Amino acid sequence: MATSKTELLPLEGAISGIWRFFGFPAKDGQFVEKDKKKRNEVTCKLCFQVLKYASNTTNMRFHLQTHHHREYAAMESQERARPASSGSSTSAGSSHMQPTLVEPFKAQTLLSHTSHRWKGITDSVCYFLHDALPNM
Repeated sequence: MATSKTELLPLEGAISGIWRFFGFPAKDGQFVEKDKKKRNEVTCKLCFQVLKYASNTTNMRFHLQTHHHREYAAMESQERARPASSGSSTSAGSSHMQPTLVEPFKAQTLLSHTSHRWKGITDSVCYFLHDALPNM
């Protein structure tokens, strides 16, 4: 088990704020396990609990949210305040988070029932339903 004297290093190149609270065992500034693919455990820097690591931050986020409420809340508020990256495909108002189910529909443009696009979409839906439903 890790202790407060154990050296822990975050994942190289990681951008998630979660890595402030977790790390891999290290000695003299070098990872104990050199092979990234064999690093299957990560340690919490707050309580030194060892968690399974599967190349994502899910277990770490759950641990922080469950056991370290204040730190989790602070990290979440910082991530929400951080501007979205240029390659992001999220909505303008929600930095890094996936939009809710309702948000895309708020920005919809209604089509006129006389437009060619409305007729084409309606015909396509009717054609799909006709082929998808069993003959009645």
